[in-house]
Amino acid sequence: MLLQHHPDKNVLRKDGQARVDVTVIKEAYFILSDPVSRHRYDMETLQKRATGGPRPAQVISLDDFDEEPSMNDSDYSAWKYKCRCGGVYTITDKEMEAGHHSIACSSCSEVIWVGYELAGEEEVSEASFDGSLLADVTQV
Repeated sequence: MLLQHHPDKNVLRKDGQARVDVTVIKEAYFILSDPVSRHRYDMETLQKRATGGPRPAQVISLDDFDEEPSMNDSDYSAWKYKCRCGGVYTITDKEMEAGHHSIACSSCSEVIWVGYELAGEEEVSEASFDGSLLADVTQV
């Protein structure tokens, strides 16, 4: 890989193509080939994933969901929205009352952010959702 991207060896590179920085490849090799550095890298990566939360693929309004009344005569309903994989995103009254906006598909790893307002709640703009709100992902 290093030779493939080396500036002297890469004669087939066309103008306008992005250059790969050889130092990045070398640094990755040194980190991943040393067990101590590799362990440190793995731990930092896991920590970033745990604290960052998933990034939603898109924002979907609750108006686009189909409401399904509860089957067991409770006061709670569920709203469902079809995923492109064929699975379903489901959010319940309870989850909305708890302030959850991020939900995962029942079949794939896709996550969406559901836009809604609770009665008496100020409007939240789409630009205001960030990693802090994404930590509330519910798995279906």
